[in-house]
Amino acid sequence: MTDSANPIREIGVALLGLGNVGAGVIKLLEENAAAIEARLGARLNVRAIAVRAFDKRRRVEVDASLLTTDIEGTLARPDVDIVCELIGGTTDARTAVMTAIAHGRHVVTANKALLAEHGREVFAAAEAAGVDV
Repeated sequence: MTDSANPIREIGVALLGLGNVGAGVIKLLEENAAAIEARLGARLNVRAIAVRAFDKRRRVEVDASLLTTDIEGTLARPDVDIVCELIGGTTDARTAVMTAIAHGRHVVTANKALLAEHGREVFAAAEAAGVDV
């Protein structure tokens, strides 16, 4: 419960990808929202989900207004604090992660291939930008 004198802080999240892993992230965020909020002292709020195609069948229902095919626009949104890279591979993922970092966004990824191939570059850029990966 919040009061007007002390509102709960919100942390804006953007997902890049809504395949199996993205759907799992959405479910985890929904099912654990109260515990996450209690632990962080802030509410995680998914503000955008960048997808390749709007008409693809999804494993999870999301508000259609969150969906976009504009990755660059998603990464540049001032209301996004954390970007979850869920697209996989190394080429598009590297571009997205480096762009997110350049925009001052923290990045969450489990993309082992990306980190094995470009980890030094990614972590150096994050350190220079003052964000976490």
